Amino acid sequence: ISINLPVAVEKTFVGQTSSKHLNLIEVILFSDISHILPVKINQLYCNAHGTGKPLLVKCLVNKDLKISEIQENVEVMTSGLGGIFPKDIRIGRVVSINEISSKTFEIDIILDGNPLDHNYFGILVSS
Repeated sequence: ISINLPVAVEKTFVGQTSSKHLNLIEVILFSDISHILPVKINQLYCNAHGTGKPLLVKCLVNKDLKISEIQENVEVMTSGLGGIFPKDIRIGRVVSINEISSKTFEIDIILDGNPLDHNYFGILVSS
């Protein structure tokens, strides 16, 4: 197992491999404050940053972009950008949209996959 491989649970992803020690594989979760995940919300692409809070990531979006189609409960999908996660896998949904400055919105995303609810994970390895 190498690093930077997608880690899946059920029908979604929860993170990616970050290192290995002996027979243990370390995984960085999407919600980790140092993790960035390229996502797609309708036709908007953004980088979702981990918040350090369970199951929560955020996108900062410039007001000049079209976010009028984005509302609460809209699906959030992997964008396929970044080269790690395949495109169009649902990872969560929008829970709130907040104006944080005159030029920026913050989109809060709740993640679907809770690693604490499972004891079996899959790691995608390309052939």
